[in-house]
Formats: sequence, structure tokens, C-alpha cells
Amino acid sequence: MQVKRGAARARILVTSKDRSFCGELGQDLAPQQFLLKTGTTGDKTVWSIGGDDVGALYGAYRFAERLGIQFGLDEAAISTAYRGAPRIFVSAKCSQMNAGEAQEIRAFVLSKTKCTGVNLHCRSLGDGPFTKVAATHKARQAYRFALPAQAQGAAEYYLEAVLDDG
Repeated sequence: MQVKRGAARARILVTSKDRSFCGELGQDLAPQQFLLKTGTTGDKTVWSIGGDDVGALYGAYRFAERLGIQFGLDEAAISTAYRGAPRIFVSAKCSQMNAGEAQEIRAFVLSKTKCTGVNLHCRSLGDGPFTKVAATHKARQAYRFALPAQAQGAAEYYLEAVLDDG
């Protein structure tokens, strides 16, 4: 692009309030506020001044929208719905326990469909059938268990989530 001498140039300035750069313009702005101002002294200048960096960004977006640029932010939405395969996340305070000591286990279920319950299946390591213990529902998809205390030896367990869709 070639600019001829004497031709007016347009400038767009985006800044947060700074006396050394923009004088008194925008000094009364609070954080996240902005001011759009057009000046015609010499060169045509459009100022977007923010009360802070966030305000400067808001002003720049508003100016771009006035130029006809559409960002589609009204259509964008952050979803809180989980879309992946069902998963159980397990959180325990420790991975070892002493004989006769109970262990609290926390389970968090992620699934597209509602979880209707979680079961803990536990036994002494390699010894006999598993015992089924239902979890206590705490909130949303969060559950807690108390792993029964073992008189001696190690314990093993697995978790099973029951979902609405089977």
C-alpha cells in the first residue's frame, strides 16, 4: 500500500489508560470499562481505551463489531455435558492401610447418562468371593465408600457404576 504525501491516514489505537500515551483521555474509566473515541486532529484516529487490559480488549471487540465483523459469540456455549465413554475416577487418601484400619474411597462417575449408583466389590486378596457394598451418594456424580477393615493381609476391590441406560 502506498500513501501519498498530504493524504490523511487512519490509525486505530488500542490501549489501557496511560497518561503518557493518551493524556487525560479515559483516565476516569473503571476496570473492564472502555471508551471508543474518534479524533480528527491531523490524521484520523480511532481510540479504544480500556480502564484496564480487559477493558481495552472489550473496546477492541466492540470496535470490530461496529466495522461489521461478527464473532458468533452468541451462538457459542460452553457445555458441561460429558460426551466421552463412561469412566470412574477413584480418589483415596492413601494406598496402604494398617490391619484393622478402614479406608475411605471416593468415586466420581463421568457418563452421558445419569449414574443411579456405584457398588464396591471387595475381598481379602485372592480369597473367596467379593462382597458387594453400595456407595453413599454425596453430590451430582460423586460417591463415597468405606472399604471394610481387614484383620490381616491385603485387600482387593473394584467398582461398578450403574447407569440409567444399563
